[in-house]
Amino acid sequence: MSITNQLREAIESGPKSRYRLWKETGVDKAALSRFVHGKAGLSSAAIDALADNLDLELAPKQPPPANKPKTTKRKRSPKPKR
Repeated sequence: MSITNQLREAIESGPKSRYRLWKETGVDKAALSRFVHGKAGLSSAAIDALADNLDLELAPKQPPPANKPKTTKRKRSPKPKR
């Protein structure tokens, strides 16, 4: 999921209303609405203000687990007949 989609989701599902976010961050109400509806982006300053207010931080993705090299089964040589 992209960073902008994560921010949209945090805005929509978070504990604060868009009105409260606007009041606490100063991000323009119309710009916030256009962003949430995917009609426009936000400035980096607005993204920072929203992320700080929503207690979000950017973190690197967890690396995928290391792939172990596939081992090939060795065929056993037939046992000598006694």
